[in-house]
Amino acid sequence: MKKNGDYYHVKFVATGTYASLVKERIYGKNQVVTPLDETSTMVEVDMQNKENIFVFILGFNKNIKVLEPEWIIDELKGFKEYLSNLY
Repeated sequence: MKKNGDYYHVKFVATGTYASLVKERIYGKNQVVTPLDETSTMVEVDMQNKENIFVFILGFNKNIKVLEPEWIIDELKGFKEYLSNLY
């Protein structure tokens, strides 16, 4: 891992095709992957760089539910508002 600032504990549930894909990749430190059922997988991982984390989360499109940290949820709400105003 590069030294890229503070670590943030990120917890999310991936669904659909992504539920399988997240089992095969390493996203950061202290990663724990927990299959919940056939269509969803929970991931807990420590990641760096807020901007990169946010872009990473957006890459899942509708196939993710962020549980932690609250700042990502707030960013997603703000992004939703931005898109609503744009389109």
